[in-house]
Amino acid sequence: MVVASPIASGASIGVPLVGASTAVHLSTYRFALNLHQTETLVFVWPVVGVAQAILHLRRTPSRFWARPYPSPMLLASTAIDVLAVGGIAGAGGLTAPISIGLISSTVGRAAVVLVVADAVTTAPARVGSRPTRTGTRPT
Repeated sequence: MVVASPIASGASIGVPLVGASTAVHLSTYRFALNLHQTETLVFVWPVVGVAQAILHLRRTPSRFWARPYPSPMLLASTAIDVLAVGGIAGAGGLTAPISIGLISSTVGRAAVVLVVADAVTTAPARVGSRPTRTGTRPT
């Protein structure tokens, strides 16, 4: 594992999530959402921003885009999940409708959280690694 301690791993994921969750909360004021639309946004954010981002982040100990690549089944389930939640939130099925732009910005925040948390999680390995020499040392 790249991050040695579970506390450091949790903090590396938690700090970007708190920042993005604060941005989601503040966007309710920016876009003048009513209570029911805020509930819809709060429904979209954990599914897209938290669950999917953490799933892809913790899938491998190295960068989330590195080998082993996500399986086609994982990519398909992620796409279906994001599209289903976006469709429910955009159409107003079971929840108050919110704009597609707001849903898209939430997906964008999730991507930012994924990239930032990935950089923070893998930073100790990059800082602590040294280039290795291919030759032997003279004795």
